[in-house]
Amino acid sequence: MALDQVMKTLVDIWVPGHPKTKGSLTNQGGRMVESVRGSGDWRRAIADRAEADMRNRHGIDPRGVEPFDGPVSVTFIAVLPTEDVTHHGTGDVDKLARNLLDALQDARVYRDDTQVVVLNGAEASMYATGLPAGMLIRADPLSLSMLAGVSSVAAQWYAERAHLSRLSDRTPWG
Repeated sequence: MALDQVMKTLVDIWVPGHPKTKGSLTNQGGRMVESVRGSGDWRRAIADRAEADMRNRHGIDPRGVEPFDGPVSVTFIAVLPTEDVTHHGTGDVDKLARNLLDALQDARVYRDDTQVVVLNGAEASMYATGLPAGMLIRADPLSLSMLAGVSSVAAQWYAERAHLSRLSDRTPWG
């Protein structure tokens, strides 16, 4: 069975720990190193949780099946220590998303993070939420009807991938 046959939530997980952004790779003595300490560990923690969720939710080993190959929506809330949320630049939501999307690709939730056509992300402080540090993550496949409100670029991608020849007859963007 391929994940393409699973038209329900791909993963829905809580990953405890301090969410880390994806930093830039820097060359240190001929070796490429992440510039954010703990970034790789955080990425692996997300991937491990996603793999476990796919085994429990779908009864499959993600290493033994083809990843989902359609358009995907990813939603996340990064719960950070309060000082990370209040100091500009330390909880950078787009860099948190980059690390998350790479981790879900590592876990074989989807083939490539370019499949993510809807991305909703937020930062919240531990103080405001009452939650410990970590990240709530949900990834869902998108159907043609869900894509109607996304964008023509996403719809074009979906049409090419699904080989739908009559997409323009069924959508408002013609």
